[in-house]
Amino acid sequence: MAEDEEGAEKPSAKDRVIDSRSFQLGGGIDLDAFLSPDVLAEAKRPALPGGSPTDATAGIEHQVQNQNEDEDAAIGEIFDPFERDSGPKPGDVLADGTVYETPELDTVTEAAVQGERRLHWALMVAMIFVYSLIGWVVATALQPYLATVGLLSLAVMGFALGERWIPDKGMHILGVTWIIISMKLLYGLALDAHHWGWIGTSQLGIALVALIGFNILVGYRHKHDAIMAQATLVSLALASAAGSVGGEMGIVVMILLATILLHGLAYHRQSGNLASLGIAASHLWIGLHAILSKPLKIGALEILPLVDPMPLFLLALAVTCINGSMAARFSRKENWFSKGIAVTGLGTPGLWGVSVGLGMIGAFLLLASGRDETGYALAVLTSLLSVYGGSYLIVRGVEPKKVMAPLISSLPLLLIILIIMETQILSLSFISGYETFAVLASILTFTILIRHQTNVTDRVLWLGSLVLILLLTILIPAESVTDDGDEGLILLMALAIVHIATGALALKRSSPSIAGATVLAPWIWMFAHTLWSSSIETFSAARPNIDTWDVLIVLDPLYIAIYLTIAAWIQYPINLRLGDTGVNLAGKLLGATELSSRLRDSGMMRLWNLGLISGLAVWLMFVDARDEIGWFIILGIASLAAVHIIAEVQGRHQGNPRFILISLAITLAVFQWKVGADAFWILILSSASIAVLLSRDEKGPNSQLMTLAMGLLTLQIILFELDRANHQLLLEQAPIDRMQTGIVVLLSSAGLLSIYLPRARDLEKLLPPAVAVVCLLATQIWAVSGEEMHVVELLVAILMFVASAIYLAATGELRMELKQVGKRDARLAELNHRFALADALEKGNFSSSPKLLSEPSDSTTSSAMTVTTEPTPVALEVQQGGNVYHFADEDLARTATGDTTGNLAKSMSQAISRGGMKMADAELYTLIEKQRKRRRKSGAQYNSEELDLLIGDIHHRPVIVLSFIAVTTFAACFVAWMQSDTNPGLMLMVSLFALTLTWVSRQRAKVHNLRLPDINGIEMPFFVTMGSLALIYLVGHFGPLGSLYNQLDLMVLTF
Repeated sequence: MAEDEEGAEKPSAKDRVIDSRSFQLGGGIDLDAFLSPDVLAEAKRPALPGGSPTDATAGIEHQVQNQNEDEDAAIGEIFDPFERDSGPKPGDVLADGTVYETPELDTVTEAAVQGERRLHWALMVAMIFVYSLIGWVVATALQPYLATVGLLSLAVMGFALGERWIPDKGMHILGVTWIIISMKLLYGLALDAHHWGWIGTSQLGIALVALIGFNILVGYRHKHDAIMAQATLVSLALASAAGSVGGEMGIVVMILLATILLHGLAYHRQSGNLASLGIAASHLWIGLHAILSKPLKIGALEILPLVDPMPLFLLALAVTCINGSMAARFSRKENWFSKGIAVTGLGTPGLWGVSVGLGMIGAFLLLASGRDETGYALAVLTSLLSVYGGSYLIVRGVEPKKVMAPLISSLPLLLIILIIMETQILSLSFISGYETFAVLASILTFTILIRHQTNVTDRVLWLGSLVLILLLTILIPAESVTDDGDEGLILLMALAIVHIATGALALKRSSPSIAGATVLAPWIWMFAHTLWSSSIETFSAARPNIDTWDVLIVLDPLYIAIYLTIAAWIQYPINLRLGDTGVNLAGKLLGATELSSRLRDSGMMRLWNLGLISGLAVWLMFVDARDEIGWFIILGIASLAAVHIIAEVQGRHQGNPRFILISLAITLAVFQWKVGADAFWILILSSASIAVLLSRDEKGPNSQLMTLAMGLLTLQIILFELDRANHQLLLEQAPIDRMQTGIVVLLSSAGLLSIYLPRARDLEKLLPPAVAVVCLLATQIWAVSGEEMHVVELLVAILMFVASAIYLAATGELRMELKQVGKRDARLAELNHRFALADALEKGNFSSSPKLLSEPSDSTTSSAMTVTTEPTPVALEVQQGGNVYHFADEDLARTATGDTTGNLAKSMSQAISRGGMKMADAELYTLIEKQRKRRRKSGAQYNSEELDLLIGDIHHRPVIVLSFIAVTTFAACFVAWMQSDTNPGLMLMVSLFALTLTWVSRQRAKVHNLRLPDINGIEMPFFVTMGSLALIYLVGHFGPLGSLYNQLDLMVLTF
């Protein structure tokens, strides 16, 4: 490069300006790839119209496309509490400042925005209620004839207002409201006529049927679903009252006809509102009749229960088939229920999901009515799964023939088998007709679902798993052994199978939502069961005259412990792959959105943490020493801890070992205090701490982690030694007594020390772990000095304390020593550089040391651009009479050197440098002031006055030595206060121990030519030791057993 510069001609000033401008412009603009199709395909698009097309939205279109493909028209858009970090979310600000999508409204904001639109519905309901009261007052306060005239007048007025206002868009809803009020008054008039005795029960039924038909005609005239809905609901009420005439079969037939009527109107009008209402109301009506145990009378209507299981089962199956086909047919229609749920901010569910979900309320009532007959309940359940499972697959895009063909061909055959077995034409002793139906229907259903399982979304699977858990809890009885029950064995086995199956699905589909439901469902179920059981027991205790409800689920504690252990094991494979799944429980609640986001970003709501917290919380609620299953409880808690510790050791957890250890420590401390078994809790926590510490990278664990591990063990040792009354022990016959627990304590401490001591010299923060290890060793000596302990344990504890102190004093402070050495050397180098610079300024000669003007740093700076690779030639210099003369070449310098007078050099030189400049160093004055203050308290720190000035304030501070001496002093003071007769020997041991540590610390300082800090001229360790001995002496004599005549300890102190 230098050769090229020498051969080039020197550019003119104009050329230099042009070259500089060209350099700033770079190499120009390359238009080869301008508007290339490949580049356009990879280009980023703004998230919103008008947004800037920057790189911030890279890959978003692909994500949105995939999201659209996964949309579930059956379930709709509902709030999903499980999520993964998969790109920007609505409301997120991108790198270029644009917003990815418009943020979703929270519930209060959405209600405020949509409030005006929904106000008319509230007014409509209020008007209907008020005028219902007016009609009731008229019918009860006036004479029958006057009441009839009043009701008819109000009805006519309502019809007139409806005819006038319904065509007006502004008054449309008000007109519809008046029509509904008028029809309600007419229905009420018919009931009043029966109450007055004008018409009989048969005439009342005919009148109501006529009014229903009139209501339907009025609805068709005004083309509004709300008017139609009134007619259909009255028809269902009329069907319930048909039992007084036709008995149970009359109710079954009328409910079926009412359902057909309702769905017929929905199909004819293509109304999603009526379809969803029919699905929800029909199931609810059947469930109400099934759950009744005796007739229910409401005014003039008497609702009879459906007791015969066969008609009830056939009615439920027929209604389910009708509802399933209607749900599939109108799945994409708008409906009132979806709009109502959307107001809450939980999303907008589809018609299929919301109507079937509401219908399941009635289905649950039907299942609860047959809970005592498991076969019957399972038959109802499998029929619901078969029909609605097929309906869902059709909504999801499966060809109807592939779903309907096996269902339609198999259903008649299953019904024939059911009827034959239930009518005793053919019977089997080991299985009933309903059980046979359930088995065959379940095989058919699962065959269809597995064949088309790719069409089932994750949301349906995890919601279905939760519903299945609820159904199993309702259907499978869990009673005590005295009532010929199994105490929940079958129930918990079924739940465990469901959890394992959903876990396998989560792994196969890599589904965050299924994973979240699988990990959290067992603990939430157990939490709910514990609350429910305790509430029922409390209610029974408060109301002893009331029989205990038949809703108490009796579970054997042993089965629960095994179930929770399996739940802990399930977490490991799922969280290894999907542990970053987060839970957003307050995504659209006002004020909670920010809180939920912060919890999500902090990692607290990840599955790993939630699995650990929920598991420990449930164990805290469940553990009861009266259950006598201590070994299984220890196994379960150890399994939960092992799952998370192993994942942390493998680096597959969230990287928060402190949170894991603190959570375990709090839980185990509660167990240790309440139910004993100290040795096992100490082993669990110590093993977890040691595993975490050993799993750190090559640099080893940091100071905070080491301090935490030793501090938690110290807490457990304190709880072990405190005198607490454990009325209920976890292990009634403790396999490990207190002396053996002391051995466990010593082993745990030794394990932590074996990790800490070799790494103490490399720790950045030396004081926190040093204080922690001193507290640990001192607490250990206190714990093993009890009456039940062996003297060998005390000697081992003391030996560990002394050996650790000497080792740390010798090697533990190496990092701090080297830091002080580096500080000392850096200061000497800096001051020597300044002295040389001052000397050069005074002489005016920099030729001998050209680097004086550069910074005295070991690091070298690099330039972004190299100008030349050869050093610039320096002019020759001649020094005469305190002046430095600079010459252009050697010949001139040689000629000037021959003139001893200096006149020739002065006349021929190109430049002259004159010396005599003085430089004052501010830092030197600061060091002088520090030395003056030190001299008032102590003498010189070094033999050299210069070194004492420059580095006399740099010391080696023996933090570990002082910590051990301080803790030893406090312990000795306690012993001296309680047993003053041991004061002389105690002071002697403390003196020898402190002097040993001080000697080791002094030798370490001498190795690096460092000094120990002093107090009033006495080195700090010696000063602290002297004060400690004086304190022990005074405490021993002022104690309750102190003596003024026994002064043997004074001789030790004097010595």
